[in-house]
Amino acid sequence: MIFDKLRYFSGLFAIVVLCMVVYTACARKPLTSNFEFSISSSKQRYILGEPVYIKFIVENKGNSTDSILNFEDGTLAFDAEISNGDSSPIPYGGTSTGIKYYTKINPGESKEMTSCVSALRGSEGSPLYAYFPKGKYTARGIIKNEKYGVIKSNTINYIIESPAGQEEAAFNDFQYFINYNNIFKNRRKTKEDNIALTDKAVEFLYNYPNSAYAGRILVQSYYDRDYGKYKYDETLLADIEFYITNNINSPENRSLIYIALSLCEKLGGKSKEEAFLFNLSAKCNSDIINKLIDQIKSAKNEHH
Repeated sequence: MIFDKLRYFSGLFAIVVLCMVVYTACARKPLTSNFEFSISSSKQRYILGEPVYIKFIVENKGNSTDSILNFEDGTLAFDAEISNGDSSPIPYGGTSTGIKYYTKINPGESKEMTSCVSALRGSEGSPLYAYFPKGKYTARGIIKNEKYGVIKSNTINYIIESPAGQEEAAFNDFQYFINYNNIFKNRRKTKEDNIALTDKAVEFLYNYPNSAYAGRILVQSYYDRDYGKYKYDETLLADIEFYITNNINSPENRSLIYIALSLCEKLGGKSKEEAFLFNLSAKCNSDIINKLIDQIKSAKNEHH
């Protein structure tokens, strides 16, 4: 009888231990989503003050539909950790503002976006023209999955170095915009401020058409022109066309084309938009620009 009881409790103990082992193994098994998330940059070396652009790509590699966090306009709600080796990673804050929701991505489908990540806490310059100090950097992307939470990407490395030659002169002129915009930390912009900034932006564009700073300055000049209603007409369209034809591979081109189409809509509607895109395509004569135009047309049609 005692022997039977011992055998019973020994068996029960063995079952309990087995359950604990199985539970521990399951608990330690990492949860994984269907997504493969990667980041890349077209450059490994940037000059001081140049905006750093990173491409974020998320792809559903699984066999079932899964969801990822997006902004209201459908763009990927990403974040990024940037480190220069001297401090803990600084969060970019890409998902800190704006309306967000989870959207489903089917197996085999992917989503991508390219974004400037220079506007970091602790960066130099003014808020509008923030940039990384010189040094070596590591970057990693972050997105959110509805079921598994945070998903982190691979890491990439890049270097920020001093400008040289023509870009050194351009950087000195670039300081004008930084210094001028620092003033607005303490007071509001006036129409005269916007006119002065617009004239300087146009001057910069035609003095340094291939500068790494020109696209960023031109994009900002759109807001200055809009506010002051100064050179906010065919002049801006001509400036955008001039920049893009001289900088086929610029990451600013997408934003600039959207700005141009927005202005075309105010100046002449659909026909004006089509004429601008046709002329831009003809002048650039580039597969890169034609592909970008097709993507923008498709996105606008989906939005409407």
